[in-house]
Amino acid sequence: MSVNAIKDSLSSIEFLPVQNYENVSVLGFETSNLNDFDFLTLKKGLRMGLVELNEENPNGIVDTIKVMNNAVTPLLILEGEVLIGAKQDRIANTSLLIPPHVGKLIPVSCVEANRWEYQTNNFYDSTNYASSNVRGARTETVNVSLKKEGVYKSNQGLVWDVINQTQNNLNIESQTSALKDVYSSKEETLNEYYESFPYANKQNGSIILINNEVKGLELLYNNYLYKEFHERIIKSYIIDALQESKTSNTEDLDVYNLAEDFRDNISSSKYETFKSVGCGEDSRFENTDSTGSALIYKNELIHAVFFNKLKSLVI
Repeated sequence: MSVNAIKDSLSSIEFLPVQNYENVSVLGFETSNLNDFDFLTLKKGLRMGLVELNEENPNGIVDTIKVMNNAVTPLLILEGEVLIGAKQDRIANTSLLIPPHVGKLIPVSCVEANRWEYQTNNFYDSTNYASSNVRGARTETVNVSLKKEGVYKSNQGLVWDVINQTQNNLNIESQTSALKDVYSSKEETLNEYYESFPYANKQNGSIILINNEVKGLELLYNNYLYKEFHERIIKSYIIDALQESKTSNTEDLDVYNLAEDFRDNISSSKYETFKSVGCGEDSRFENTDSTGSALIYKNELIHAVFFNKLKSLVI
């Protein structure tokens, strides 16, 4: 069952030494139930010319794009990856697997509010994730949509609001209100922070804290794939850490206790399972403080992400 795959992974977590810098703490971990599924990542598929990302039709539709997987292996798209170009930048509303030699319409959210004209014919990979605040807000609203309507639709206005707030907090001007402009404007600072959070051998997940509060947990099905996304994941939280005033870091023991409490909370929560847009199942959970999702394939966990809810967020 989907829930068992999630709970088995969470219960097998072994924490690595904590890493600290300024107001960010990263507690990497490894899990015992790794697997060796052969999936094509979006970055590799685009580079090899095996994947095409287009608007659904020439006129475009904000909340849908078309993906064609011409490879012989399933294509893995993670919910945080920013897709650049076409009529406006987007992010996928959930992690999904596209079968070999199959085209799919996938649900997306816009992360560039003030552009609706072709920049390129196709989408391409930006090499960045959406910020953790954007991803958390999007996840929470998709959960609501799934329960009410059975569709992977976000509250688009709320996503734009979070991006706008991020740009205001960081004093960033963007002609098209594009999330990618946040990353380009803060590239030097992001790199400075990231030097303190290198990937550790065998690591396949992280719990990230900002100002002594757990912000999220990220988990992938093996350490080779996680290593490919580690930098993107960590920087997606650093962007949000830059918006908060700095406090002293917690002691290592406190960080472990906070992380364990968060892990135990999401592990004991009630999950609902939905048919994925692609292969497998999509499991969702929601409680007073946290929200999250997990992609399950052949009863194995492929990708899971859990966020503490934004206190200022109103659905």
